[in-house]
Amino acid sequence: MQTYQFLMTIPITELVTYIDDDSDEYVEDPVFMDLRKALDIDIPVTTIYERYLDAPVHSGDVLMYASRSHGDHFVVLDTYRDPVDQLDLIRIGFGCTKEKVAVVRQLVRQLYDRSDTFIHYEEGQYILQKLIDNTAYPKTIEHYGNVFRQRLKTYSQPV
Repeated sequence: MQTYQFLMTIPITELVTYIDDDSDEYVEDPVFMDLRKALDIDIPVTTIYERYLDAPVHSGDVLMYASRSHGDHFVVLDTYRDPVDQLDLIRIGFGCTKEKVAVVRQLVRQLYDRSDTFIHYEEGQYILQKLIDNTAYPKTIEHYGNVFRQRLKTYSQPV
C-alpha cells in the first residue's frame, strides 16, 4: 500500500511542553501525543529529548518507529546534531495511509505552524525514501575532517 508522507524541520523543543515558566519539568507535547496516537505508535519522546540534549554535536542517529496496528504508519526522527545548528533542529517525518491523511495533516501542520522557526515543510509520496532507506546506512557525515557514521535504528512494536 502506498503511504502519504510529511517531512518537516523543527526545533526538538516542539516535541515537549514545559509545565510552567518557573520549572524544569516537561512532558510530551499534547499535539505530538495526538499525532502519535492517531498513528498508533509508541515513542519515548522525553527520553529522545533528553538524549538529544545530552549528546555531543556531530552525532545522532535516525530513529524510525512503526505502528502497533498498521504497517504503513510510521514516524521517523533524524536526531543528527549539526555543529553549526544553534536551534536544536531535527527532521521529523510521518507516514500514513490515505484514510489517515486528513487527521495527520491537520496535526502535523499544527505542530509546524506554531513553531517560532520555519525551516522546511513538505508533504507527498516518497519524500521520506532517502531518510528511511536501510541501504543508505551507515551514512557518513563529515565536518572539518571529523567523520560520523549515522545509523538508522528501527523500532517495531508488537501487534
